Amino acid sequence: DYEPVYVGYSQTIFHPDHMARVMYWGESILLPIIANLIGASKSKPSFFFLCSFIYLLLFPVFSYLALEKLKSTPRALLFILLLGISYLIDGGGSPDSLIILLMGIAALSNSLTVIFISVILSCLAHFSLTFIAVLGLIPLIYFSPFNAKKSSIKTIGILLLALIVGRCMLELWFWTFDYLHTNGRIKYVYDLGFEFFKLRYMKNPDEFWLAPNISFLVIFCCVFMYFIYLKKFLFCFAALFGLSLAYIAMFFTLDGYRIFAVAISASWIYFLLAFMSQLNVSLLKRRGD
Repeated sequence: DYEPVYVGYSQTIFHPDHMARVMYWGESILLPIIANLIGASKSKPSFFFLCSFIYLLLFPVFSYLALEKLKSTPRALLFILLLGISYLIDGGGSPDSLIILLMGIAALSNSLTVIFISVILSCLAHFSLTFIAVLGLIPLIYFSPFNAKKSSIKTIGILLLALIVGRCMLELWFWTFDYLHTNGRIKYVYDLGFEFFKLRYMKNPDEFWLAPNISFLVIFCCVFMYFIYLKKFLFCFAALFGLSLAYIAMFFTLDGYRIFAVAISASWIYFLLAFMSQLNVSLLKRRGD
């Protein structure tokens, strides 16, 4: 149950206690800062209301950005429908929805400034998961069949710069408040050891592989096969890379699907949007024929 942890953290964020300065969740400072500044840290209901509000922002914001990108209301609605069917998100008690919102904006936006700011903020929400999400997004942007290579490289440069700036800002926060451990989940994984996670996986491999839900796996496979049919092999390989990173992230945690959902957020949104874009191109070609 993450809600009590982050409620307490939001109440003490500007004078963090010992646990916040040594535990891996101490790197997630953005949601507690927001909650503290707007008064949502005063009680569990108000904190839950804030998390729920962020959750409710996801699909309207994504719908607007998809419409801006696709220039078609029916395709934007289909994009949101497929995203909603395939992508179950935990709405309360943790920074998950906030990270997904910010990384979704980064994946959908045309503005380099918006991408830069979104990734920096996501780094402050949870650097480890943001790093994995960005790492999964970069190959998809590079091998995108729709973007000019020069534009793709510029976007990737912005993503990497945002990671660096976000990490520097986080380190400044750690230094200001004398955090004792600043490696987040890396130290957590190292302390438990690979064997611990391996034994946990061996208890129920099917639960691990099917954690994303059947709808996601079916839609991912359909979109993947569509791009295989179009012979966009490197783009498909990039999508598999993002999927693999999400599974690896889930393997090295105890939190199951919620980690997978955050880790794959940017790459899945980008891959699904690319499908809708290419679908339109294919339809226009058929009409032309």
